[in-house]
Amino acid sequence: MNNLLSKNNFVNKYIGEKIKFFRKQLNMTQKDLGDIIGISFQQIQKYEQGVNSISFNKLLDIANALNVDVNLFIDGLLKVKSANFSVCKFNDDSYEFLFKYNKLSDELKSSIKYIVNAL
Repeated sequence: MNNLLSKNNFVNKYIGEKIKFFRKQLNMTQKDLGDIIGISFQQIQKYEQGVNSISFNKLLDIANALNVDVNLFIDGLLKVKSANFSVCKFNDDSYEFLFKYNKLSDELKSSIKYIVNAL
């Protein structure tokens, strides 16, 4: 049972980080997102921190509000190991890097991936 709870917590945190990433990309506050989908900013905060599980219907609402494909919230989930995820917690510098990275050409992204994979 504890193993199942641990796996669910990992999934909650993974999806929560993605919600936070896409929300910040739009310079949207937790309150803004909550207002759009009809829940409190505290609930958004709990989703982003992985404290509360999110229903698929609510995830669809969030995806629509953030104008992203709902699959992006679970993309790569099976490839990430929970032991590594805690090391990969996003901070403001991470978000800034990812925002800038997303604006790069595919050629530059490929070069950066090559360098990072060589580490």
